[in-house]
Amino acid sequence: MKFLLSVLSLSVFSFTAIAFQCDDQSQLQQLDQAYENAIRIADTQVLEQILSADFIWVHNLNSMTETKTSLIERVLKVDYENPLKRQPVIEHFIFDQDTRVIMGISHIFKSRPTDANPDNIRHYQYYFSRTYRQQGSQCQLLSNMTMKIATKDGAKFK
Repeated sequence: MKFLLSVLSLSVFSFTAIAFQCDDQSQLQQLDQAYENAIRIADTQVLEQILSADFIWVHNLNSMTETKTSLIERVLKVDYENPLKRQPVIEHFIFDQDTRVIMGISHIFKSRPTDANPDNIRHYQYYFSRTYRQQGSQCQLLSNMTMKIATKDGAKFK
């Protein structure tokens, strides 16, 4: 148990000690993966660091919008349903003057028991477009836009 706590502390320390740079595609990809993981495990400390103060998330053609505050409040709720897995597949990087855009498909897996299959896993696919901006020494997520593509029951994942 002590080993696990040490590893967790080290990974949190490692994340906070690194000032990700938006101009480095590899660091931008690592930062984006850290964002996906923070949503998955409801890690509000990482979200506090990654999200810009004026962050906005537009879901499914504006069916819902979230700010930094409302997203953090949502993942802190007792009934927040942690996804089993969130895996982005980045298809495009766009580097503009002071912003960096990552676009691709997020694969999200959640437990969705049914009468016929109590172990059912549902696979959601979302198109995403996330905009990052360098803010001082830290690259931060300014906006996220997602749009559902497909939903499939009986999914398998590793």
